[in-house]
Amino acid sequence: MNYIERAILEKQRAADVLMPLIEFEACFLGDESVKLVQGRQNQSQLEQIYRIAKAHNWATPKGVTQYRTGSFAFSLSKAGFKEIYSLGGPMSDKRKDEWARLLVERAGIKGGCQKGKPSTKWRVVSALNGHPGASVEELCLHLRLQPGVVREALRGL
Repeated sequence: MNYIERAILEKQRAADVLMPLIEFEACFLGDESVKLVQGRQNQSQLEQIYRIAKAHNWATPKGVTQYRTGSFAFSLSKAGFKEIYSLGGPMSDKRKDEWARLLVERAGIKGGCQKGKPSTKWRVVSALNGHPGASVEELCLHLRLQPGVVREALRGL
């Protein structure tokens, strides 16, 4: 039995295979979910990784898709990434690990107005006053909010 077959059967082994790929090859900094991307020459490799993720219900139902650029990708569900991170984390790159922890922290949390708490727009404005020129990524990490929420608050300013 090869490592792909063992990873399909064993969650811990699957997380051990996926975690370095996520850290070094995935697009997720500044995003709300993790997307594994490969060029045409590595399509079969990506499909094998997708098989592992799908076997543990970590991949989104959309599957592997092709972009106009010729690259291929699939996304991990938020709950799937949370489980992979809990089994295989933390990441060696501090910046990526900080973003990964934000995604794990926010997985499954629904936002919205909370009585007696400052609005998101007010929190974003306050953070910008304290950190002029901060990027959306920096605001997200500071406020512990997803990028879409921060961007929506910024559009409302």
